[in-house]
Amino acid sequence: MKAARRLSLALAAFACACTGKPAGAPAPWDTGFRGPGRLAILFESGDPDVPRALVVHDASGARALPVERPTAVRWISPRELIVSQEVPPAKDDEYGLPSTRLLRVDADTGEVKPFSRTARWFDAEPDPRGERLVAGVELDDQGASELVVLGFASHGETPLVEVERALDRPRWSPDGAALVVLQTINDPEGEATESGMSFGGQEVAFPRLFRVSSDLTGSIALLRDGDDSHAPLAAGGSLPLWWGPKGIYARQRRGLVLCDPDDGGCKSVFAPGGDRRVIEGRPAGPERAFLLVRDHSSAQADVDLPRELWEVDLNAGSGRVIYTSPNDVYLAGIDWVAGP
Repeated sequence: MKAARRLSLALAAFACACTGKPAGAPAPWDTGFRGPGRLAILFESGDPDVPRALVVHDASGARALPVERPTAVRWISPRELIVSQEVPPAKDDEYGLPSTRLLRVDADTGEVKPFSRTARWFDAEPDPRGERLVAGVELDDQGASELVVLGFASHGETPLVEVERALDRPRWSPDGAALVVLQTINDPEGEATESGMSFGGQEVAFPRLFRVSSDLTGSIALLRDGDDSHAPLAAGGSLPLWWGPKGIYARQRRGLVLCDPDDGGCKSVFAPGGDRRVIEGRPAGPERAFLLVRDHSSAQADVDLPRELWEVDLNAGSGRVIYTSPNDVYLAGIDWVAGP
């Protein structure tokens, strides 16, 4: 506990969101990644006294950025990040829920600038050119939400597009013309199918992939996530991870899959094996990816966060563990960008 308290105090020394504070604080945890490109990792400790840490890895080493309470991270460019920061409810609001502040963070200098209004943002995702940001925002405490597209040039002041639909985990197509999103629905083919399920007469809904234009107009199209476009839907559903040149990479019970963005159908790419499950993943170029994997057989399987970082060859379908976090430390977010 004394070591944890020392670490907590050390982190508190740099974990503030003021502008102009230089980057380069010693990283509390280091995956050992040194390129090519730059890797951003969110670390979360099982000790509530130790704050989350946002660490950037590149050829220069591993450095913690001065952002307090980061919850998600994405690269806008090789130098700049968009970071979601948790904003606790007011002290006099006993039942209040936290909000989110979107920050633009310079990975080289540590400079932090607010972006857009504080709201209950989630799933913020920059487009491939770093010109637009799509994000969900909760509208009430009952789960209503909308999807919003913001422009970086306008500092997020006025949405370019917004639509009141419960669409989650948006991911841009490589040309920025379309999005793949997640929508939780009942099996359209009924509960009698392999992918259908019900309890007490109530059908269970699963996450499915849908394609929509990036201006959020028109209808959304279901992308079938079975073995091909005519096969039954995948049991347990699919969660989109990223959209690359070869198609949409998603997470299923069977592991990492590649889905056709036009006709649908998903084929297996990689599975970590055993009781390991893919939790999150990001591309690291056209032929490589980094995955966060949770080992359900470990002694800490009751904690719903991964501890393993895998490097995967997307062509060969092979992978290897390149980092396992220390006991009681977890990997809560990841992103990679090409660059120095």
